[in-house]
Amino acid sequence: EGHGGAVQRVRFHPISDDILVSAGDDAVRMWDLRKKNRAVCSIGGSVGNGNGSSSSSAKGCPASVEFHPDGGSLVVAERDQSVHIYDCRKLGGNAGNNTNMASTSTPVASHDLKPFVVQECHFSPCGEYLMAATKSPDGMGTVRILPTLPVPTSMDEEAKHDDNGCYTLVGHTGSIFCLRVSPDGRHLATGGADALVGLWDTTDMVCTSTITRLQKFIRSVSYSHDSRLLASSSCERMIDIAAVGGGGG
Repeated sequence: EGHGGAVQRVRFHPISDDILVSAGDDAVRMWDLRKKNRAVCSIGGSVGNGNGSSSSSAKGCPASVEFHPDGGSLVVAERDQSVHIYDCRKLGGNAGNNTNMASTSTPVASHDLKPFVVQECHFSPCGEYLMAATKSPDGMGTVRILPTLPVPTSMDEEAKHDDNGCYTLVGHTGSIFCLRVSPDGRHLATGGADALVGLWDTTDMVCTSTITRLQKFIRSVSYSHDSRLLASSSCERMIDIAAVGGGGG
């Protein structure tokens, strides 16, 4: 317990089985499972007010929370279209060794993606770059690669970047609701409002094929541990499993 409302997001630390984060109401909390019913720290109001307590802002539950693969950072995508990266060591989440409830919840980096609408934000498996599933002002589904981390060196020259160096790649005719990079880092899967699952080559960041079997908005995509299978779900009462090792659906 600890949130003042429904808990909508949970993520385990990628290295420590004792640490997880949860997002609900208007806060992100980090938990040490060895300390029953006690949060190690709380990022108040999701973006933090610097004292480890919840603020009175009303952004609602963050769109997504994800750890960096090495566990050192946490990215929080907010409903106000901002993305914040936190140093877990300053949040009291140093692999569970910090028992201090007080935390410094000031982000080490922040991005305002307006007028784009942010649905999810993830690190790549190697942690070298950060990608956001978004909807552009004209309604197109876009993948945005944030400038705080290196973008692929062979990025398609047609990919557009703004004044802040944020690359934007159009991939769907409606909002992109979810995305996931394969564990081997070679492919990216995106799911959109157009009921399509896009399969991207991460070397050149181009969509090479699509999965078309589902008929409604794609809500979640996930790769198997060996990157050979892709599970996709929508508002339908089914899960689509595709063999993607050969690049097709």
